[in-house]
Amino acid sequence: MQEHQVVVVALFSRDLPARIAGLLLPHDIEMVGMQFNRSEDDGFWWIHLSVRTKSDERLEFLTKRLNRLIDVQRVVVLEQDCPRRQSVYVRLNPDAADLKQIWSLVTRFDAEVLDIDEAGTMLHLNASPDRCVNFISMLRPHNIIEVVASAISAARPQARISRGGAQRTAAVRARA
Repeated sequence: MQEHQVVVVALFSRDLPARIAGLLLPHDIEMVGMQFNRSEDDGFWWIHLSVRTKSDERLEFLTKRLNRLIDVQRVVVLEQDCPRRQSVYVRLNPDAADLKQIWSLVTRFDAEVLDIDEAGTMLHLNASPDRCVNFISMLRPHNIIEVVASAISAARPQARISRGGAQRTAAVRARA
């Protein structure tokens, strides 16, 4: 199965996340990640989907279904070679002797230290998925308590855009 990044821009609606999640129910479209961001300024949802499909036809099927939603303004399928990013949060409980090595890893990976307390140390890295995996693997000997990773996101200006949703929304508003 091939992984695809799909970005949906839609008007704000409280039930839109549930409607989009409902579209991803076919068994041959696997959900890898989903991020919902709402822009306070313009009232739009920016929804980033990471999906795996068996064929380009199934990806086209998904984009057509997304475009049928009334509030959807634009659906963008990002190209396969676009840069990808991921955020990783790592909580660890290191020994005092390990702190110098951990600081060296934080510096080498351009990560940041978010918190240091009795419960442990919280680190954050925003980088390519491969770099995040390497960061975590190098921290394994230092008593990792918890790892939380975001969905992989991608962006590129030369994306293939499907505008069916925007045209249909304008037609629906004109009829109202």
